[in-house]
Amino acid sequence: MTKRILTLSLRMNAAPAPSAAQRRRNFAASHAANVDLPGSVWHGETWGDQHDPPNRLAADVDNFDWRSKFWLGKWSSIPEKDQNLEAYLAVMGVDMNHPNMKKDQPVTLQTFKKGDKYHHKIVVEEAGYINDVIFRLGRETPGSYNGQQITVNYEEQGGALVGTVKYPAHNKVIHNTYEMDGQNLAKTSECEGVVHKRWYNKQQN
Repeated sequence: MTKRILTLSLRMNAAPAPSAAQRRRNFAASHAANVDLPGSVWHGETWGDQHDPPNRLAADVDNFDWRSKFWLGKWSSIPEKDQNLEAYLAVMGVDMNHPNMKKDQPVTLQTFKKGDKYHHKIVVEEAGYINDVIFRLGRETPGSYNGQQITVNYEEQGGALVGTVKYPAHNKVIHNTYEMDGQNLAKTSECEGVVHKRWYNKQQN
């Protein structure tokens, strides 16, 4: 997988960048939580394959299933409606003090089925961030990130998509729920009793 180098310009008065260990903890925590933020995309860093989805997607996305379930499709977040984001990220160990961590950045969620697998492809275009969470419905799906194991388990319950993401290396368990709220897709995430909620508008496929 081709490596990419992302260089982000920082303001002259920007706070000092966190240590390499903290950057890795931030990136791993944000990936596991699926918090849709560029947890460790930092100035001058080369993360290589960590910038790319676990499996590079085929060019012909028109052949993917975007419509058979209510939560499939292309969605764009509504940053001004986010609830309890900073407290949730604090529990996840993601540092909000770095200037690249902007809570008002819009997030694109592309959710589709490819073969027998579903994809949550999260994109923060302004930060060059891509995170592709792959799972099979009703089955605990193993994966790895940053050399450590994670598991993802999603199923449909009472008109909602409900999932659990386990990150043993960080002793974190994240519970995600996707459901419709009027015309919006609402995502609720919980970790260690702290709840974050985010809403998305449907975009044209």
